[in-house]
Amino acid sequence: MRRSLRACFRFGCGCGRVARLLLGSSLELARHFALAQRRPCLIAETATSLYTCRLRGPAKVFIGAIKQAVPLATIPHAACQEALARLSPYFGNRYVDGTDTLSVGLGNCNAIYHVPPAVLNIKTVEDSAKLPQHTLVTPRIAEVINALDEERLSLAEALGVKTHSFWEFLATAYGVTEGSHVERIVQGYGRQAFPEPDSLTHRYFTEDIPFGLVTWNSLAKQIGLPLPLTDAFIRISGILCGADFEATGRTARVLGLEGSDPASVKAAFLNGVTR
Repeated sequence: MRRSLRACFRFGCGCGRVARLLLGSSLELARHFALAQRRPCLIAETATSLYTCRLRGPAKVFIGAIKQAVPLATIPHAACQEALARLSPYFGNRYVDGTDTLSVGLGNCNAIYHVPPAVLNIKTVEDSAKLPQHTLVTPRIAEVINALDEERLSLAEALGVKTHSFWEFLATAYGVTEGSHVERIVQGYGRQAFPEPDSLTHRYFTEDIPFGLVTWNSLAKQIGLPLPLTDAFIRISGILCGADFEATGRTARVLGLEGSDPASVKAAFLNGVTR
């Protein structure tokens, strides 16, 4: 239980919690509560943070942008409006109803934008060049980003939920709607110019792969859906980083979903694992 409890923070009053911003966070936390025979609580999950920001020094945070809208969902499913009501006094209406935690979790596009440029520009990572991430996206790398995104969307469709594409995320979060794939990335992220990973232990590897790509791939395997590009990035990144991301990541086994069909997966993300 300790890992999941560290990954959330208390908001409002009572025992509501907001889970870490990755697919399955709220489900894993709910499962730990159940396994520990703890009283169920309201758990809310978002696909991303409201603020696009980075730590620049002790007690100093640079906010590059405030997103226009961030979807939120809860376990139990019916408690979403309660969670939104608790957050509204502090954040206005920027948090919006995200339907369910499966849709919201699959809407996390971090791995889509972070992993391909980092892996395909690995020398600049190893050299700690700290180039702005968006400058690493060439037209062909943008096509890889799009292809990886299409695999994520195919998983959502196979599980019977809807989520936005990476390009739709840029539109809703940053108001970017026009231009080529590269131009949209520059419009969305160029204003912040956050640096690329400066090591192989950067969170773009140690978070986005085991708690992003691995989770997608593991759920896809339960329902017989191949994600060849996702699987390739997991395997290549594992070799580059000298890590077994599948052994340490959030898998169907961790979520209690081994052997589940699409309906069972969807039901678990609505109200927590029931078996």
